[in-house]
Amino acid sequence: VARTIRSTREKLSIRPGNLNFDRTLLKMHARSILAAGAAFPVLIGLITIAGLALGAGLPAVVWGFIAIALQGMILVVAQRADRTDEDRLDVQGLTRNFMVAHFIAGLAWAGLAMLDCEACGADQTAIMKAVLLLLAIAATAVVGWALNGALIASFTLPVATYAFMTARDFDPARLSMAVMLVAALPFFAYISRHLHASAVMMLSFRSEKDSLIAELETANAMSDEARRRAEEANLAKSRFLASMSHELR
Repeated sequence: VARTIRSTREKLSIRPGNLNFDRTLLKMHARSILAAGAAFPVLIGLITIAGLALGAGLPAVVWGFIAIALQGMILVVAQRADRTDEDRLDVQGLTRNFMVAHFIAGLAWAGLAMLDCEACGADQTAIMKAVLLLLAIAATAVVGWALNGALIASFTLPVATYAFMTARDFDPARLSMAVMLVAALPFFAYISRHLHASAVMMLSFRSEKDSLIAELETANAMSDEARRRAEEANLAKSRFLASMSHELR
């Protein structure tokens, strides 16, 4: 048993992080999306209501319906992934589907960056759009950490669109908001990637613990079997000696 423990420890010390948990992470991503399924539609609805209250009019309503429809594509992919057994998941295909769905959902946020509200005032509109995009980026980073690249796929185009729309006016306040968004995207991407790495490490430790327990159980079973055979051999030896002693008498 001691030899098995020692060899297992040596194996664990030389193979950290080598295990592949892509299917598990995709399952976790799907469940995270479904758990927060109502968050983004509620956020979009609040943005639409606020736009109507500020005088954005029909474009805000149209944007709201389109944004909810595009966001629903991620939920559809997540539901299919959640209903599929983990062992049957196509890692490459499902990852591609998620990335495409995130990119398409990002088109709605790019549309928000292009949405005008003359009644709101140009400066106020730019600030509100930047704050809303920042909020959406932060929410996506928290929800989509299990899939590397989901945040970048969702918000590269919206941030670029916002930066392009604000750079045309050369207004210092708007440019500062654009710079903030451009800096926020890699920052939240780093946070999301760090959460992803922590999850991989946790899964690795759990798998290694299960492997160690399985090997210890195997070693214990082998030890019990060896002890049983030794007892049988000792019993046979005792019987043999007893029979020989009886014959000698």
